[in-house]
Amino acid sequence: SLALKDILALIVKGAHQVLDVDRIAVFLPAPDGKSLELRSLAGDPLPADAVRVPLAALGGGLAASFQRKEPVRLEEGQKIPPSLRLGPPASTEPFLRSRAFVAVPLVVKDRAVGVIAVDNKSRRGPIGEEQVNLLGIFANQAAVAVGSTPALIHLVGRRRAEAGVPVRLGIHGQAEPGHGHQVGVMDEAGRSAETRREAAGQACPR
Repeated sequence: SLALKDILALIVKGAHQVLDVDRIAVFLPAPDGKSLELRSLAGDPLPADAVRVPLAALGGGLAASFQRKEPVRLEEGQKIPPSLRLGPPASTEPFLRSRAFVAVPLVVKDRAVGVIAVDNKSRRGPIGEEQVNLLGIFANQAAVAVGSTPALIHLVGRRRAEAGVPVRLGIHGQAEPGHGHQVGVMDEAGRSAETRREAAGQACPR
């Protein structure tokens, strides 16, 4: 069977082709659970050194999306709210600097297991609503892949146990209700966006 990194590589490569954005990346929790690490990337070569974002107030939009379990969007020209500003040392990492991005959490059974993010770092063009909607489908696929990894299940479960939150280990590939995530099987790029959304709605009744 394919390793997680190979599955994520397929997902981000497909998403990059469909969404027409500069970059798309997947960040997963580090082993210590205190930061997010860049684990997969399309549109740019992977940096030689590890790229990490603290899961704290200084973690910017990526950390906010993970902790809130909801999408975070920043448009070109929009003033960055204080809650989404990166602090040092992450703010000194060139890879993380972007003026227009969308971050969507990977959520499995009410657990955030990572973040998928897109940006237009080079072209600096807008990220449209249609692209954001489609990103939700790819986020679901990445969430299923990550949530099925025993090591990640153990890490997230341990953190929830430490916080006194009951742990549910069943994996059904369903994003958290109420956050606009669409559930559907990643299909061929040739299928229309409308068809993708209809399939997603059928797979996740409201």
